[in-house]
Amino acid sequence: MRKFTLLLTVMSFLMVAVNAQPIATRSGKINNLDDNTSTELTKSGKVVYFSDDFEADTTASAWTMYDEDGDGNNWFPTETNTTGWAIASASYDNVGGALTPNNWLVSPAIDLSDATGDLDLLYTVYAQDPDWAAEHYKVMISTTDNSVGSFTDSLFEETIDSNIYERALDISAYAGETIYIAFQHYDVTDMFRIILDNIQVAEPVTYDVTFNVDMRPAVDSADFVIGEDTLNLTGSITGWTEPIAGPEYILEDPDGDTIYSVVLPLEEGEYEYKYFVNSSWDNGEWDGGDNRMITVEGAMTVDDVFGIEPVGIFESPKAIEMSVYPNPSNGIIKVEAQGANKVTVISAIGQVITSQEIQNQGTINLSDVASGVYFVRVQNGDRMGVRRVVIE
Repeated sequence: MRKFTLLLTVMSFLMVAVNAQPIATRSGKINNLDDNTSTELTKSGKVVYFSDDFEADTTASAWTMYDEDGDGNNWFPTETNTTGWAIASASYDNVGGALTPNNWLVSPAIDLSDATGDLDLLYTVYAQDPDWAAEHYKVMISTTDNSVGSFTDSLFEETIDSNIYERALDISAYAGETIYIAFQHYDVTDMFRIILDNIQVAEPVTYDVTFNVDMRPAVDSADFVIGEDTLNLTGSITGWTEPIAGPEYILEDPDGDTIYSVVLPLEEGEYEYKYFVNSSWDNGEWDGGDNRMITVEGAMTVDDVFGIEPVGIFESPKAIEMSVYPNPSNGIIKVEAQGANKVTVISAIGQVITSQEIQNQGTINLSDVASGVYFVRVQNGDRMGVRRVVIE
């Protein structure tokens, strides 16, 4: 016989701040998930067009909710010990048993008429009970109205597991429009509850990254002729476009010291790159092998020497011993690293795909991402490791 949900209320007059209450699980146990969401989601972008963490309006009155399966159960606000106030939908009820939800959570109209550049939809998602976690949901967009039939553009779909996920979905294609965002909880039964929080539409933050390249060795070896040859950069920063794909990636030496430079606005993430002379792939720093790599977490300066291949390109000075497998993968990968670690998956163009916390090991579901090369970064304080993984 299944136990009823148990809610505990603890009051302490010695505390200055009041913490959110522990949330109950399907079995009646208390879910003591740590508050381990990372900062990628909570920090603001250049311009925030929409944001709701359900703290100011704990009734979620701005949202429209549809109970399309007609069972009387729908999305509902809930207070958690993981992300504070959030919004949930159930696939199991401790009184009625298993549910088959088709519940829609629809945002108010989001005006993106002033947006012209990159846009991200950011949110936190997790299962309330990690022992009954296989909740399934889809994210969709409408550009007309908030009725269910108007959501014809599907952005993302997944079945979650016991981890807390931060998602960043690219919605740049909708800049200049007014949109509605829908989260559909469906295609699941007999789990417990899915939780959504910290929903935001914003321009991503960019940082000025200065690339300096010492060309003196290349000049001395006659591999680069000052005044005749052009030095440029390409890589995941540019989508691996052909060298000299655009003037913004050409390095200049205005003071004649043979140190060529360019400043690029980059989002936070991992980037691969190489330097090339003129417009040919044949004139790169070296054939094959590892590319250069940087981790952008703020404004920074990168000092390189042309043709000097970096050592240990995929490890930080204080490297974490880690394993990522299988590789190549069909989308489900295992990450192993001793201790409590933050795992971030980054695309080849530097976009953060997902971020989660693991203790010694964890599973990452990338089955819904496009095939290609991704980078798995494991970080614990000032120790870090990065592995390249191929999703087929």
